[in-house]
Amino acid sequence: MNRTVLITGAARGIGRAAAVRFAREGWQVMANYLHSEAEMQALCAEMREEGHTILPFRADVSDENTVRDMVKCCLAHFHA
Repeated sequence: MNRTVLITGAARGIGRAAAVRFAREGWQVMANYLHSEAEMQALCAEMREEGHTILPFRADVSDENTVRDMVKCCLAHFHA
């Protein structure tokens, strides 16, 4: 069974470290960011080079509707 995690603030700092760790452990990772697009692209490229995939999703987690859309996307992408 595939394990999936959605990490907010995943482009930098603790969120980035968590995304890397989960990806390297074989989890399916959706990585949320808002302003750090360049950092997110770098993270995704780094993981691709290692053979892992991270699905980036730009969303403001203070907006309930956007969070709902993010979760729907995650479920559709990883559990379709």
